[in-house]
Parts: sequence; structure tokens; C-alpha cells
Amino acid sequence: MALEDMDERLAEFAKTNAELVEQLAQQSRLREQSERQVEQLLASAAASRSDGIEEAALRQELSVALEELQVMQEELQMAHGALVAQRTPEQT
Repeated sequence: MALEDMDERLAEFAKTNAELVEQLAQQSRLREQSERQVEQLLASAAASRSDGIEEAALRQELSVALEELQVMQEELQMAHGALVAQRTPEQT
């Protein structure tokens, strides 16, 4: 093999090596970006589950509070009715 042939092959190897280094760097950047996206998605999913659990708990609390308000309203209506009934005989 002639010295010129070896220089050509060495130049080809260097070029191929540079291309491979660039591809590796690009794949590393893509991998890092993908890892960040996965972490964000996992965090988002955890937050969504947490939000879902919190939302369900809040809905339950609101439902109980609404039932309590309805009971209070019925009691107030009964008390008002009793008060009206007490006052009516006195006025007649």
C-alpha cells in the first residue's frame, strides 16, 4: 500500500469518525430531550392523578356540604312553619 493510499484512507476514516461523532452528539441531545419530556410527562401524570384525587375529595366534600345545607333548609322551613303556626292562633 502506497503512502498516498494510506493518507487517503486515513482522511476517509477521520471524516467517517467526525460524522459518527456528530451523529452520536445529536443522538445524545435527542436522548436528553426525550428524557426531559418523559420526566415532564411523568410529573404531569402524577399531578393529574393528584389533581384527580383532590378533585374527587373536593366533590365529596361539596356533596356533603350540599346535603347539610338541604337539611338545614328543611329544618328552617319547619321552624318557620312552626313559628307561623304559633303566631296565627294568637292573631285570630
